[in-house]
Amino acid sequence: NLLSVDPENKNINFQIKGGALFAMRVDKEQLVNNLMNYKGWSYKTVFQNYPGIEKAEIIIKPSWWRRVPKNKEKIEVREIIGGN
Repeated sequence: NLLSVDPENKNINFQIKGGALFAMRVDKEQLVNNLMNYKGWSYKTVFQNYPGIEKAEIIIKPSWWRRVPKNKEKIEVREIIGGN
């Protein structure tokens, strides 16, 4: 049940019964740009700027390559919502 909406403060109050899954949208385009332009060694720093990302993993192939490609076409972002 929707109890109240306060658009000025961006608050929504509601009552819920049963199970619920909430997911936050992540700007994939911005994420890819941030990964491509990151100069450090730990990409965890990039993911920490996205509160909607609970867990992230980078798989780079071939395994001996250590940097994210500079070509967006070679980067794939997969969202898993409700995974364990």
